[in-house]
Amino acid sequence: MVVSIETTMKHPTRGFIKLEDTVAVTPTGYEIFGEGGREWNLGGHGL
Repeated sequence: MVVSIETTMKHPTRGFIKLEDTVAVTPTGYEIFGEGGREWNLGGHGL
């Protein structure tokens, strides 16, 4: 199963932006796609 997680947030200099992460649910857990693109908001790593 693939899930798309979409979040709108306020960036300090760019105004409101929309972030989207795609997560595949696997038999052993999950796999996050595209987490290296932003670098300042890595998927799977809470602040």
